[in-house]
Amino acid sequence: MTFRSLRRSAPALALALGLALLPDRGLSAPKPKKGAETAPAAAPEKPFQDWKKITKDAEVRKGLFTLYQKRENLYLELRPDQMDKPVLGIWSIARGIGRDFVLGGLSIFGDRLLEFQRNGDHVLVVEENQRFVAPPGSAIEKAKDLSIGNSVLASLKIESVHDSTKAVLVDLAPFLVSDIGDLADFMRGSFGNRPFRFDKERSALGSVKDFPENVEIEAMLTYSPGDRQLVNLNTVPDDRYVGVTMHYSFSKLPDVPMIPRLADDRTGYFLQAVKDFSRDDQEHFWRRYITRWRLEKKDPTAALSEPVKPIVYYIDRTIPEKYRPYVKRGVEAWQRAFEAAGFKNAIVARDAPDDPDYDPADVRYSTIRWITSSEPSFGAIGPSRIDPRTGEILDADILFEASIVQRRWRIYRDLTGGPGTTFQLPMLRESPSFLPADLRCDAAAGASVGMTLADLAAVMDGSEPTGGPIHERFIGEMLTHTVLHEVGHTLGLTHNFRASSATPMDKLNDVAWTRENGMMASVMDYATPNVSRDRARQGDYYGSVPGTADLWMIRYGYTPTGEHDPDADYATVKRIADESNQPGHEYTPDLDTYGPDAIDPRSNIWDLGNDPLAFAKERAGWVSDLWKSDRLEGRILGPEGEYPVLRRAMDGLLEQYGIALGLAVKYIGGQYQSRNHRGQPGAHDPLELVPAAKQREALDFITQRGFAADAFDVS
Repeated sequence: MTFRSLRRSAPALALALGLALLPDRGLSAPKPKKGAETAPAAAPEKPFQDWKKITKDAEVRKGLFTLYQKRENLYLELRPDQMDKPVLGIWSIARGIGRDFVLGGLSIFGDRLLEFQRNGDHVLVVEENQRFVAPPGSAIEKAKDLSIGNSVLASLKIESVHDSTKAVLVDLAPFLVSDIGDLADFMRGSFGNRPFRFDKERSALGSVKDFPENVEIEAMLTYSPGDRQLVNLNTVPDDRYVGVTMHYSFSKLPDVPMIPRLADDRTGYFLQAVKDFSRDDQEHFWRRYITRWRLEKKDPTAALSEPVKPIVYYIDRTIPEKYRPYVKRGVEAWQRAFEAAGFKNAIVARDAPDDPDYDPADVRYSTIRWITSSEPSFGAIGPSRIDPRTGEILDADILFEASIVQRRWRIYRDLTGGPGTTFQLPMLRESPSFLPADLRCDAAAGASVGMTLADLAAVMDGSEPTGGPIHERFIGEMLTHTVLHEVGHTLGLTHNFRASSATPMDKLNDVAWTRENGMMASVMDYATPNVSRDRARQGDYYGSVPGTADLWMIRYGYTPTGEHDPDADYATVKRIADESNQPGHEYTPDLDTYGPDAIDPRSNIWDLGNDPLAFAKERAGWVSDLWKSDRLEGRILGPEGEYPVLRRAMDGLLEQYGIALGLAVKYIGGQYQSRNHRGQPGAHDPLELVPAAKQREALDFITQRGFAADAFDVS
C-alpha cells in the first residue's frame, strides 16, 4: 500500500477501530438458544500415526531391538536409551553370483560405528567418524569437531511415538531395500568399469533374525548391467537381472571399551588406525591398534590362569562328522601359544549345541561352518567383527567351502585323472584393485600344490596304489593346518611369508622337531606340502602346531600388562617385540612378498626350509627326473589309461617346475630386508644385497632349467 492510498483510507480505518472498541452489545454473534446442540471442537491434528494401529497384526521380534514385520514394512522400535548410542554395522554379501568377487561372505561395508539420532520428525542413521580422535573434553577435540564431521547414511521418517515409553517407530525397509551398500559401484569395479543399475522394483526384504546382542537382516537386491553383452554373466539365469542378497548386521558394542594395544611393525596383526590430534609434539599423529580378543585372567597374580571368558569356536553341524576331529584339533592347537601369554584353556572348540535356539548368526557364537557353492571361489575365509574404537574382536565365523576336500583332492590326483589348475609364479600374484592385498588369503589355493608329487612318487616306486592311505592322511593333516591358519586370522594375525625360512632343510622330515617348533615358524605362511623325495624319510605333510613365531606374536598381542593407558601398556609389551631378531621369529607380510617391490628372496609363498634356492633346485630336479623316467607313461596310464590323463599329469609337473623357478628368480638383484629397529641388538641394516655368489648360483640354476642367460644382469 502506498503512502497516498494509506492517507485516503484513514477515515475508514478510524471507524473500524472505533467499532472494535465499543462494548459488545448486539454486534456480537447471537447466543445459542437454551437446549441447542453445541458443535464439537475440531480435534488437534496428530503428527504421527497410532502405535497400536501400525503394529496390529505385525510379527514381533524382540532382541537387541524390537522389530515389527508387517507385509513389506519392517518397523524398528527405538527407545530413548537406544538413541545416540554406538552400534556396530557390518554389511556383506550373503549370496553372490559365484564369480568376479561378487561372492557370498564377502564384506562390502566393513565394520562401522553407527548411531540413531533423532532430528525433528526423522531419525538419522549416522556413521560416526572414527578415523580422527582427540581426548574427550579437550580444546583440541573442540577444534577437531569444527573441521571433521560424520556421514548421514539415511533419514528415516518417524511413523509413531509411544505414549508412555516415548519410543519411536521407523520403517527400515526402504533403507535396506536400496543400494545403500553401494553394490552397483562395487560390481562396476568387478566387471571392468562397466556400469550396473539398482532395480528397486525387483528387490525385496528377505529373512529377519533378532538376537539378544545383534540383528541380522537380508535383502534380495536386483541389478541390471548397462551392457550385458560385455560382462558375459554366465552364472546368472537371466543376465538382465542380476540377483544379489545383501546381509545387514547391527550388533551391540561393549559398554566399557577395551584398552587398545598399540601395534609394532615388527609383529604381524591386523590394525585399526586413528589420527590422534593430541600428538602434536610427536613425529606423527597416527596411532595403530592391533585387533585382538579381550582376554582377562581369573587370577591376575597367577603366571598361568584360565581366562574370565575364553575364546570359544563352535563346530557347526554342517561339517561332516569324520572331519570334525581335525577341525577341533586345529582350533585347540592354539592353546600352547596362549599358554606362552599366560593363559590356560584360552581357546576351545565345542560341538554346536543341540538346541533349536542355536543359530550361527547369533553374535554370541563364534563358529566354523561348511558352505557349498556351484563354482567355489575360495577354500576358506575367516571374517570377524571388530570394535572400531579399540580393535577388540567381538565375534568370528570361519567358512569352509565343502569342496575344499574335493578341490584339494583333485589337485592331489592331477596326475591320475583329476582336472588341472593354473597357478601364477609366486612373485607375480596380484590382487584386484578393490580388494586390499593384506586382506586377501590364497592359502586354500596353494596348500596342496605339491601333493601331486607324493602321489606320483608312490605310483612310480609301486609302494602304494593311487588313492591309497596317503589320501586319508593328507586330508586330515591338510584340514588341521588350514583350520590353524584361518583361526589365526580370526585371532588378529596377518600372513607371515618369511616363516618357512626358519626351519633348517634337514629338519623338515624330523617329526620330533617339526611338532615342537612347527613345520614353519608360523602357520600364517602359505604351506606347500612337505613331500620327501626319499619316501623312507617322509615326515608330516603339514604343520599341526603353531610355530615359534606364532607363539611370539600371541605373547605380544595377548600378554596382560595390568596397565590402563595404551602408552604404558606398549612400554611393557615392546620388550616382547624387541625379540624380533631372535631365530624363529622371522616375519614379513604380504606387501613385502608380492609384486616388483618384493625384493627379499627369503619371503615367498609355497616354499619350505631355510634355503629357498636349495628347495627350488631340489624340487625342479625331482620334476625333471620324473619327466625323464621311462616308466612315467606306463605308470600314469596303466593298461587302460587315456592320453588326456597323461596330459593333465604333465600339466601338474609343469606347475611345480614353474613355482620352483619363480622362487629362484627373486635372488637375481635381490636384497635382504629387515624390520628390526636400528640399534636393537642383533639387528641388521634394513637392506642388504643378496651376495653375488648366491645370485650367480640362482642364475646358473635358472638358465640351466629353461631361461635365457641374457635375460638377467648380475654384476
